Amino acid sequence: FPWFVQLLGVVVFYIITRVISAIPYTAIMFLLGAAMGAGSVLHGADSEINATILQWTDINAEVLLLVFLPGLLFRDALHVNWHLFCMSVSQIMIMAFPMVLAGTTLTALVAFYVFPFGWSLNLCMAFGSIMAATDPVAVSALLNEVGAPPRLKIHISGESMFNDGSAIVFYTIFSSMYLYELGIEGLGQQYGVGEGFSKFFLMALGGAAWGVLMGLGLSLVLFLLNRRFDHEENVVQVAATISIAYITFYTAEITLKMSGVIAVVVCGIATQGIGYNSINDQPMMESFWTLVEHLLNTVIFALGGLVWGEVIVLESIHLGRNFYGYLVLFYILVVAIRYFLVFAFYPILSRLGIKTNWREAVFMSYGGLRGAVGIALALALQNEVYSADLEGEAQAIHQTDVSQVFAMVGGIALLTLVINGSTSGPLLRKLGLVDSTKIRSEIVAHFQEDTKRRVHDAFVHLLSHPNYYHVDFALVKYHVKMLSYLTLEEFKTAIFRNKKMVPSAIYKKPNINNILPYLLRTGDGKQVHASAISGLEEFTSLFNVDTDNGDVEQCVNTETIALSGDEKERAMELRKIFIELLRHLYHIQLEKGELSGRSTVEYIIFNGLEYTSDHVSRGGALNDWDAQKHVRRHTKWFDPCRTEKRAGLRIEVQLAISFIEAHKAAQAQFLECDTFTDAQAQVIEESKVQVRMAEDVLKFNDKDLVQRHVSLLFCKILLNKQARFLQNLAEKGQLSSREVHHPLAEVEKAIRELTRSPVDGYPDQMDTTSKKHSVYEVINPGHQEVTDSDPSNEEEVNLNTPLL
Repeated sequence: FPWFVQLLGVVVFYIITRVISAIPYTAIMFLLGAAMGAGSVLHGADSEINATILQWTDINAEVLLLVFLPGLLFRDALHVNWHLFCMSVSQIMIMAFPMVLAGTTLTALVAFYVFPFGWSLNLCMAFGSIMAATDPVAVSALLNEVGAPPRLKIHISGESMFNDGSAIVFYTIFSSMYLYELGIEGLGQQYGVGEGFSKFFLMALGGAAWGVLMGLGLSLVLFLLNRRFDHEENVVQVAATISIAYITFYTAEITLKMSGVIAVVVCGIATQGIGYNSINDQPMMESFWTLVEHLLNTVIFALGGLVWGEVIVLESIHLGRNFYGYLVLFYILVVAIRYFLVFAFYPILSRLGIKTNWREAVFMSYGGLRGAVGIALALALQNEVYSADLEGEAQAIHQTDVSQVFAMVGGIALLTLVINGSTSGPLLRKLGLVDSTKIRSEIVAHFQEDTKRRVHDAFVHLLSHPNYYHVDFALVKYHVKMLSYLTLEEFKTAIFRNKKMVPSAIYKKPNINNILPYLLRTGDGKQVHASAISGLEEFTSLFNVDTDNGDVEQCVNTETIALSGDEKERAMELRKIFIELLRHLYHIQLEKGELSGRSTVEYIIFNGLEYTSDHVSRGGALNDWDAQKHVRRHTKWFDPCRTEKRAGLRIEVQLAISFIEAHKAAQAQFLECDTFTDAQAQVIEESKVQVRMAEDVLKFNDKDLVQRHVSLLFCKILLNKQARFLQNLAEKGQLSSREVHHPLAEVEKAIRELTRSPVDGYPDQMDTTSKKHSVYEVINPGHQEVTDSDPSNEEEVNLNTPLL
């Protein structure tokens, strides 16, 4: 059941991120769980699926809380803003304790006097404490997405964490009093008012003290595991956090009879404040706890929906026809109670800590979602009663009562998640809590211009690579929107900037012949002669294309070299090193955006290296191009070449270009050694043989098609670089994740559109060269000279006509 639910969650996540993003993920998982629960009852047949569902619906109450709560709570506590928490702790304590008790009482009074279910006062108080536990998971995610201010985040998340702790303490007291009513020896306990308050403070303060102690212990463990560059030790740090989180809850709740929830929350906050800087690999820690939160939330909401669906079907007679009417009425009252409580305490909250304002108070009231913790407590209460040794009419009455409690809790969780969760974003904007200021808008615009400038720089830099001397600029500016309105001045500035930034020893002049004709036009599309623009002739003379690319070819003898026994063993080891160097260079291509990491091309490249590595270890020569063809033959079932010739050629061209570039870079690094042995020469010669085989793809296929696919690859590299620039802005905190979300989505869309690009030409396409060159001829300049465009056919126009 849990892993089927996780798989179902993958499908749900895919749908809500692309189709119905307004509804929270947890709400959909709850609904699907309810459908499964109702279906398992109505189906009525014995099956393995029903068996595993029953195992999870009958889970022990203590096990349920132990499995789900520590992971969910510790993650939130570990990522709290320590500075804001310290400043707002007084507000949080008021919202988490007096407000929870008041909310518990008001909800209990509604259940006792409004509902017709005939619940006892103790059960109503237990029900009130369950409903007092808010769940900020969906709203917290939304706050991050829309860029809500940090103070609002700490108000909601800080309140919720301690709110959960105090609600569970109240639940422990009132549920124990309710269970005592059942009259079963050893089940439950009766408390007076004084005893109840003593129990509350003992559990709450004792849990907090135990949490501080365990937080200090965990911080010490993180400090001692200080080998930052040891990956395994970093993994052990992560393992220590989850181990101590669960041990803290178990020892506090089971052994010490204190509040396990408060202990875990305080442990996480103490670790954040004292030990977080001792975490060696913080991205790993963040990713791990994000995964834990996702897995646990997926199961707990699906499980809650599962039991809710069963209860709704099985107890439909006892719930009565008016149940859904009372559920809607209760939802309205729950929201009203939340508003009443927040504004009743508003005079205090607006003066303490980091203070608050009426807009934040409105949102805090509306954002009081019910979810994971309330569902877990309601499940625990139901399982306690169902497992109690009751008989006859008492059994039926009490089981019906707790089923009604769970039906109400699950229904309110569903309504708040669907209604409040999906409308919180518009409310935030309506209240003006996420509106960008004029200054912030100017800053965002500045960074957008900076990204555009970086794309221009990357464009110019790629033009200096022989592979891209003759890219189709009409195709490029069609797919890369930041180049759609490139002006001559922007182009010139980018070229001069590129010359200044690249060290002179490795600088290569870009080929601007294919680009200038598009920029030398007037607003009505007429061509301007290059000589008619002041300074342009000097500019083009400075940046004529540099086609010198043959230095590696002249360094070693290309004939087969006879090796002695020792040299043969040396050559075998050098081949292994060469393969690892190739692997490293391919990863550099991934980082640069020259490879995407998600296509057939990368699969073929890296699996080809594995085949080659095995071949070399058995004494064979380098054969990675042959190995790539071998991988292609064994992956035809997902190879686009099988269904579309052009797609197959696209893959072959990308493979060839990446392959040639990696091999030539590896050859150059091999030649940097102070001593040059016959074994090294043999390895380089084997590499050259493989390169010539890859070059045949560019040499013997249709020149126009090859050049088109090279231009598409050029676009893909530029778009990947643009995405990397945007991600860097978010990683460095210069822009928020919300501010880069839309631009990144546009880049992803543009990359996907590359595979569906037009075949018969692009808008504004021009014939920019007087002679066609194959990519092979350009990257092997000894075979063919690259010529400039012939300006003789360009139409002269009045220089006073505005350019572009």
